[in-house]
Amino acid sequence: MIPNNRRLILAALAAAIVLTSVGCSGDPSIRFARTPDGEFNEGNGRAVVTWEPVENPEFGGYFVYIGKRRRGHKIKATGVPVKKTTLTVEGLAVNEKYYFQIRVASNTVPMVEGPFSKEFEVVAEPVR
Repeated sequence: MIPNNRRLILAALAAAIVLTSVGCSGDPSIRFARTPDGEFNEGNGRAVVTWEPVENPEFGGYFVYIGKRRRGHKIKATGVPVKKTTLTVEGLAVNEKYYFQIRVASNTVPMVEGPFSKEFEVVAEPVR
C-alpha cells in the first residue's frame, strides 16, 4: 500500500507534466519491435515527445506510454524510467496519430508510479 503522502506527491508531479514540443529529434531514442498484437511494428515514422522536468526529491524518472486510440489502452514505451525529458520513438507508421502519456516514478524501493499525465496526441513523421 502506498502511503497517502507519497500518493499525493506523485499525483502532484503527474499534474505538473506539460508537453513542450513535438518534433523529429531527441534523446534518448527507442525503436518499437513487435508487441504481442504487432500494433507498433509498422513503419519508418517517428515521434518525439518533450515535457517539462519535475523537481522533487522523491523523483526517480519518467515512464512513457503510447497507444493508437484516444483514451485507449497504452503500452509502456520504456522498460526503465528515463531521466531525460525528451523521448524519440521510432518504428511508427508515418502520418498516423499516436497518443502519449507520462507517469512519474519514485526513487523508492519498491518503485511506485504516479497517475498518468494528460494525454498528448502526436503525428508520426518520416525518419530523415
